[in-house]
Amino acid sequence: MYVSELGERAVSQTAWLFNWGLIIGGIPLIIFMLGLGIKYNSIFGWLCTVGGIYSSVSVLFVGIFPMDFDNDIFMTGHMISALSFFYGGMITVLLFSVLIFVDKKKVLPKWLGIFGLLVAVIFALFIFLPESSLDDVLIRPRSRFLIVAFLEWLVVFSIFSWIITVSITLNIQRRKKIKLETGDSP
Repeated sequence: MYVSELGERAVSQTAWLFNWGLIIGGIPLIIFMLGLGIKYNSIFGWLCTVGGIYSSVSVLFVGIFPMDFDNDIFMTGHMISALSFFYGGMITVLLFSVLIFVDKKKVLPKWLGIFGLLVAVIFALFIFLPESSLDDVLIRPRSRFLIVAFLEWLVVFSIFSWIITVSITLNIQRRKKIKLETGDSP
């Protein structure tokens, strides 16, 4: 099953929940990206942030335009939004990874740059390496395992992991800084 099929009304009885989750979930993603921009506060950091906001808004629009084969407007909107997310997400994580490596302030540790590069590679595998085409989405019934569907799910789990890991790392750094400023022992 492709991720987008969770929002397809003909396939999922709870498609509305998935689609609203994307719409509402896009908002904290935008805030997260703005927070990274503020944290880095450099031209390159803001460039990365713009890419992240673009990708986050794309997620929101995937919820607005769910996959619906019976409606050309929804399907076209879905394809544009989904592809914008995948390309935008890959570029954003790649740029943030480069930023982590070149950043003299060491806002985030280098290992997060390596993790980000791995996430960007997973995006690239999904975008560029699938053995099947998007036309395979239309084929039903289909094989129980499709590499392109597996890679799409891998993208979702890897980007969630990257966002959570960056968030936890920044939170730990913030707590350490507060303890140092108040004189508490770490």
